[in-house]
Amino acid sequence: TMGQARGKLLPLLESQMESLVGDKEMAYLLGNLNDIDEDTSTGIAYTEVFPRRKGYLQRRFQDREDLFRSVRYSCMFPFFTTNWPCLVEQPSSSAMLPRLFVDG
Repeated sequence: TMGQARGKLLPLLESQMESLVGDKEMAYLLGNLNDIDEDTSTGIAYTEVFPRRKGYLQRRFQDREDLFRSVRYSCMFPFFTTNWPCLVEQPSSSAMLPRLFVDG
């Protein structure tokens, strides 16, 4: 029936990323980042909507979690990926407000 996927796609995405991107694949990706041409390479786009509105096109990743976080942000379609209008990044020790992200 209609609506069964609503809000349930993020866990499926995370499961697929875990199964497809292992240490070998991440080492390959990190090893090839030095060859990136910023003008012609593809990247992962997402938008921060709070506390400031800012678009991102991320082409380099520090580690596997950084890659996965960028993919999660980029795949955030309100009320479809999760039951919320955005993904929330809890504040770090230096930040006072959470950051909110959606697809870029």
